[in-house]
Amino acid sequence: MRPDATDLEQLSRRQENFHEFDLVVVDWDLDGEEKGDEVARRVRRRFGFTNIVFYSGKKPDELRDKVKEKAIDGVYCVHRRDLIQRLTELIDDIVAGLSRLDAMRGLAISTVSQCDGRLKDLIRSIFDSADGERKKVILDSLDEMVGESQSKGKERYGKCESLEDRLSSFSVTSFHLWKLALYLTKGNKLIVDQREILKRYDPEVLTTRNALGHAVERMTDDGWEIDLPGGNRVTRADFPALRGHFVSHRDNIAYLSDVFVANRAEKPD
Repeated sequence: MRPDATDLEQLSRRQENFHEFDLVVVDWDLDGEEKGDEVARRVRRRFGFTNIVFYSGKKPDELRDKVKEKAIDGVYCVHRRDLIQRLTELIDDIVAGLSRLDAMRGLAISTVSQCDGRLKDLIRSIFDSADGERKKVILDSLDEMVGESQSKGKERYGKCESLEDRLSSFSVTSFHLWKLALYLTKGNKLIVDQREILKRYDPEVLTTRNALGHAVERMTDDGWEIDLPGGNRVTRADFPALRGHFVSHRDNIAYLSDVFVANRAEKPD
């Protein structure tokens, strides 16, 4: 959200480097001296073929005339009263393009990767705040979890000495991180609700990621369908719920990590 286009150049560099924005919505009557048609022209020049919605209380035909005068291609012109409905339709269409198996696989992998990093931060914070005996319990617990998994890298894992060595080992999987985080946060009365959400992380995220990794996508008369291991099936209509799980758990784990990292920072060395 920006009141005017004063930092458009900075935003355009972010777009060029990271392709961070899928849609730009421009009002005709901005707070600055520039009007929306000029801003839309600059956005088109710097943001490539990114979707642009140009809206106002003016009639759409009037907005189209302004867009034509500025020679701006590919701009949706919308009356203010219709903005929410048209944005909803456009966003649904953009999301539909992401609702393919490869996109969902990538989203699942990205979500788990972010959660792995946050869970490691949580575990490090609890470990650093623990006394010697508690540290030994944590290391022994992680060793036992990895040992039970019969990992192929068990021999290399046996050479790990510190917690950091263990967390960096390929023998420690996302499942181990989740199980250890559950164990270390048990009994903490300040995060009861967050821990209840954390309990569902394996079935709602890790199991989904694993299933998508072995899924097969096929075209049907009703659209794309995805066959999962075990004879299960999902369609594009199921993807919003899956994305919702990913976001919910990513945010929950980030919150838990921040709580314990902050707690470690508050304690004197």
